[in-house]
Amino acid sequence: LGVFAFGSNNDRLANRGYSYLNGQSKVHSVDNRLSKTFVFGDIKNTVMLGLDYKRSKADAQNNGFGGVPQIDMFEPVYGAPFTVTSNPYELSLKQQGVYIFNKFDWNDTVLINLGLRNDNYDRRSYIGLANNSANGSKNTHNASIMLRTALGISPYVSHSTSFNPLLGADAAGNGYKPFEGEQLEVGLKYEPTWMRASFNLALFDLTEKNARISNASNIQTQAGERRNKGIELQSDLRISDSVSARVSYTRN
Repeated sequence: LGVFAFGSNNDRLANRGYSYLNGQSKVHSVDNRLSKTFVFGDIKNTVMLGLDYKRSKADAQNNGFGGVPQIDMFEPVYGAPFTVTSNPYELSLKQQGVYIFNKFDWNDTVLINLGLRNDNYDRRSYIGLANNSANGSKNTHNASIMLRTALGISPYVSHSTSFNPLLGADAAGNGYKPFEGEQLEVGLKYEPTWMRASFNLALFDLTEKNARISNASNIQTQAGERRNKGIELQSDLRISDSVSARVSYTRN
């Protein structure tokens, strides 16, 4: 239970409200994987197969906003009684994921990573005396390739997608849609032979769909799409056996 002031109708009395949440939540998750490495001459290939399962549940009583008597801001008298009311607040999510990942290494020169994942989910909620449920499945992937040269310069490119079901509902009682993301990154790594250091330059472009943001009333809602792109530079320097330094710069 939290009490807060949200304004004043004159120069002395503060308007107040309360928010209330009382309950418990449980989360169970398991992630099992098998991997095997195959070596054929200069080629080293590692395959990994995995299965994970997540279940979360919350049972509570909730009231996002209730009324509290006004209080004098200059001569406050605390302890005024008020009635706390609430409604059931129930959330549940079941999610199963199957994924396969392959790491290819040719003579420590060509490095390729490929991953595929399939998720199935079932989401249910009972908020504000309204039932809301959704289920479905989604495929995501990640892929990258890097070339290592004798000069210590390693260009790379990677592309990945993500998916995450979201619990809860907005102020109108609509259940949140699953979060989806897509990222493209192009970069260059440099490890000079004449000094103990590494440098990394990356250009990234991340697009997120159905991300939650807070509106003017500080209530989370899903408002379309947001994008984050920029450049990042990072260096790790080993100046001596006892002194090292890390320098980074990011422009968003």
